[in-house]
Amino acid sequence: MGINNIDDTMNLKSANQPSVRLPVSERYDAYVGLSSDQNEKPIAFAIIKLTYRILENGNLKLIEPVPLHNNIYDPAEKPRLKPGCDFWPYKMATDIVVQGKAHALAGKPVREMDVSIEIGNIGKTARVTGNRNVTITHDNRIAFTPAEPFTSIDLTYYNAYGGVDWRVPVDEPDNFANQLRLRVDHPGMYPRNPYGCGYVVLRDQKHLDGIPLPNIEHPRQCLSPETLFTGQPELWYQKPLPWCFDWLQGHMFPRSAFFGGADGWYPAPENDIPEIHLGILPVNYRSQFTQLLIEKGPHPRFFNEASLGLQIDYLNGNEPVRLKGMSPDGNLIFHLPGKIPELSMVVESKRFDLQPSLYTVLLKPDQRTAELLWGSTQVLPRRYIPGIHKDIPVACSFLGDPPLSPDYAEPVRDTLLKSQNDSPPVNL
Repeated sequence: MGINNIDDTMNLKSANQPSVRLPVSERYDAYVGLSSDQNEKPIAFAIIKLTYRILENGNLKLIEPVPLHNNIYDPAEKPRLKPGCDFWPYKMATDIVVQGKAHALAGKPVREMDVSIEIGNIGKTARVTGNRNVTITHDNRIAFTPAEPFTSIDLTYYNAYGGVDWRVPVDEPDNFANQLRLRVDHPGMYPRNPYGCGYVVLRDQKHLDGIPLPNIEHPRQCLSPETLFTGQPELWYQKPLPWCFDWLQGHMFPRSAFFGGADGWYPAPENDIPEIHLGILPVNYRSQFTQLLIEKGPHPRFFNEASLGLQIDYLNGNEPVRLKGMSPDGNLIFHLPGKIPELSMVVESKRFDLQPSLYTVLLKPDQRTAELLWGSTQVLPRRYIPGIHKDIPVACSFLGDPPLSPDYAEPVRDTLLKSQNDSPPVNL
């Protein structure tokens, strides 16, 4: 189920970068790189991250920038792919992500509440419930314990529906490597969210007592004792969708499907699953994306990392935002800044005024910050091959500042010549 050796498989093309980066400006962080687009055309891409404080009056104030996250072009980056990468060469839509908590109003404990985000004409609501467990009643029935009161709960996939039913049988591993593999790729894992809780496959009541239930659910797909069991691990796709606002990691379905059609230990049908009915995946997605990976690489939609319902057509960057239940003070209401950053690129002495798209809106209501990632691409007249070509004249100016160029890898020929010149003479 996991995606391994992603740096080799994706064949991302760019020069190596230092392992520690500081923002390139006091106003923003930015990056210029070289890659290929979905049609394998060589491109230069530019990304800029702006960080804002959410003020009491609903306005945003530009503050010291948060550095760009997870440089996938740096071989020293470990792990190579982290949730919320800022270095994708392009995205097909805007990712909207909220990292925070559900907060009971005024700190008064509640057992259940709804939280939501509205941004422009897009909205998503989740039901948040206090801690509960599966229990076996005195007459041997399955029941849920009453929800415990809470004042705040983390809105993460660990608290959403999902997890692993380790009771699902599997052949005894024949070596230590396979034993380790089963810890991250087990037939009892829920492919949509292996980190969560409440995913129960087997109806055998042994070890059921005390199993934790999800805190965060789709309001219309909440678990009940009657819907608790999957029955067979092959039927995982019939269970509720995990409902969250955080990053969707690369090995979580359906995002994993865009990476060569991967979807779990037991493949789901390619024509009758919720992700197809919702328009997230096409019919026969596995066949399409497996061939695409062989020919060109992962489907570009893999670069979008927002949760279900929060990957939307590019925002303009001036939309109203309303976060309900995610602040101790009540609703958090503000507007995105409404100013598209100025980007211009010079390629071999020809200037292009770029029209950046809004790639990511990352909201952290507890910190009262909003991080906006913008990006744009420009097709190049020729391909740059690291180690072969010295460079290709590309530079990008952000917000009118002096231009920034890619860091080019030293050509192999120059490296060899330098090595020869630095070597001491050999006496024969």
